[in-house]
Amino acid sequence: MAGEKNMFIGTDTNVGQWDIYQTTYSPPSNASRVRLSIKPIAKKHKVNNKDVEYFKADWSPSLYYYMSDFPPLKPSAPSVTIEKFKLTAELDNIDSKINAKSIEFKIVRDDKSVYNAGVSQIVTWHAGLTCDVDAGSEYKVRCRAVRDKIYSDWSEFSNNVASPPKGPSGLTECRATNKTEILLKWTEDRTATGYD
Repeated sequence: MAGEKNMFIGTDTNVGQWDIYQTTYSPPSNASRVRLSIKPIAKKHKVNNKDVEYFKADWSPSLYYYMSDFPPLKPSAPSVTIEKFKLTAELDNIDSKINAKSIEFKIVRDDKSVYNAGVSQIVTWHAGLTCDVDAGSEYKVRCRAVRDKIYSDWSEFSNNVASPPKGPSGLTECRATNKTEILLKWTEDRTATGYD
């Protein structure tokens, strides 16, 4: 149904395969509701050298789908940056076709547990979330679109982004190996790329 009251046939599809029981339809952007009916088409057989259907079926009762009930479209994965100990997750150039008012972000630490979550309103095709993070961990973020408590599917996760490393908690071993060398050992920091 486009506009206020006008109904029209958006598509009339004959699937035509006996092992397929589905089809898709993309309503126009100005549609407020979609009405759907289904009619089975019978197989044919020969009667007096003519193809005749085994039966004639009626249309099913109509189902109505209101566009306001359709979930928003799934957004792309957010971009994630960490500067010092501030993580920023952002979604830019949000398409109006996503049909959402806000974006919910979920932050996962070290591929294990949810670290933080929050919702950001979409303003000028942008939504973002900023939070403090702990040292020595990796973080990834996914998001979903939200409209009036109706949610899209979750996006893919961003790549893991590392926070600055922790300082070593202390040496685990310190001993001389000969007159000119000392062996030092410490607990590894997973986000460190080297040690001074």
